[in-house]
Amino acid sequence: MSFETAAALPVNYLTAHHMLFRVGSLRPRGRVLVHMAAVGVGLAVLQLCRTLDDVTVFGTASTAKHDVLLEAGCTHPIDYRTESYVHESREVTAGAGVDIVLDPLGGADWKANYRLLRPAGRLVAYGFSTGPRRNYIQLARQLLASPLYSPLTLMNDNRIIAGVNIGHLWHQPEIISEQLLRLIDLYQGRVHRTAHG
Repeated sequence: MSFETAAALPVNYLTAHHMLFRVGSLRPRGRVLVHMAAVGVGLAVLQLCRTLDDVTVFGTASTAKHDVLLEAGCTHPIDYRTESYVHESREVTAGAGVDIVLDPLGGADWKANYRLLRPAGRLVAYGFSTGPRRNYIQLARQLLASPLYSPLTLMNDNRIIAGVNIGHLWHQPEIISEQLLRLIDLYQGRVHRTAHG
């Protein structure tokens, strides 16, 4: 294993594995939308989705990165600059939506992503990249645009919202170690396509 691969394993791949399989419960024939798919965690998501049969993966990135997405396993690259990921995902799924949305964007995108979920679908927030860095007025606007969901709304919609910050799980070895071992097995080819990633 190269140094670069070893460095990516406990960050990008562990985050992706945790979101897809522990939080997202991805199964064969699942549908996944991953934002910022052409970098770090996004690429790891694409590669890990390939460990299950018939997973349809939508990935947002600029058109210049679509070849990279396709090579990594993305089924439907979406240019977020010129296309609506909501429209494209709905069109391909005949209006049904997706099972899992992995969202590092935050803000108003959480609303759109929530509406894309099928029944029993999961929205996994793992970042807030649309939040401005030093402009507190814009940050306040983004936070106000972020949806608030009550347990009753989630129950009636049969949807799940989760948040992931893998750095806050390092002190939970019973969660992290099993997934890291699974990733090492995948890397070493000891694991073949399965029903449970």
